[in-house]
Amino acid sequence: MREACTVDKIIATTSYIDSLDYRSISLEDTTDLVDFINVAEGSAFSDVKITVKDKLTKLKKYGKMISASYEAIKFQKLDLFSITLRRIGENMVYYEAYDALATNDKPTVNKITYTGDTFTYDNLIDIYTMMKPYNLTTIIVDPKSFARLLKLPEMRDANAGLDFHGTGRMVTTFGAEVYCLKEMDSDTLIAIDKNYAFERVIASDITTDFDKLIDRQIERATVSTIVGFSNIFPDAVAMLVKAK
Repeated sequence: MREACTVDKIIATTSYIDSLDYRSISLEDTTDLVDFINVAEGSAFSDVKITVKDKLTKLKKYGKMISASYEAIKFQKLDLFSITLRRIGENMVYYEAYDALATNDKPTVNKITYTGDTFTYDNLIDIYTMMKPYNLTTIIVDPKSFARLLKLPEMRDANAGLDFHGTGRMVTTFGAEVYCLKEMDSDTLIAIDKNYAFERVIASDITTDFDKLIDRQIERATVSTIVGFSNIFPDAVAMLVKAK
C-alpha cells in the first residue's frame, strides 16, 4: 500500500505567524486572471485583485503527553525511544492532513458523482480534465478506495502490474501520487494540485516540555504545535463522490 498521507505532501506553502489571528489572501480564478491578451498602446491593463479573506484561518493545537517510568528509560535503548517519538510525530502530521482537506472555501467545490459500487476509469479521466488549468498531482483516498483503484481493469496491464509488484508504486495515467487517509469517506476520492491548493499557517512550531513526578518515578514530556490551514485556490481541489 502507498504510504499514508501526511500534511507535508499536500501543502503548497507554509506561513509562520506570531499571533492567534490570521487572514489569508484571496485571489479569484476569474477571466482577468487566466486570460492574457494583447494590450494596445495606451490601453488599460486588465485588473487582477488580491484581497484579504473575510474570515480568519482557524488555528488548532495538536499535542501529546509522553510518560515513561525510570525503568523504561534506564533499561531500554535510546533507539527504541527514538522510534516511538518519531511515530508520535508522524501521527500529528497525519491528522493535520485531514484538517487541511476540510478547509476548502468553495461550497460548490468541483465535484463529479458516480453510480454503482465503485468509480470507473472514465470517472478518473473526467476529474483529471475538470481540474484544468491546474494539474492533478495528488490523489487521496481511504484504504478501501485504494484497493478499488488497483482493481480497475486499466490498472492490470503488464507494465502497471510489474511496477507495482516490484516497487509498491501505483501507476496512473496522470502521473499523480496516490496516498491513503483512513479517516476519509470510503465513497470519496479527492484530487488536488498540491502546488496551489493549501497554505499551512504555523503559530507555534513543535514545542517540547519536560518534568518529573518524583513520588512515582515517572518522567513526562509534552509535544505540541499550533497550526491552521487555508485553501488558496478552491479550483485546485476536486472530488469524486458516490451519488446519493
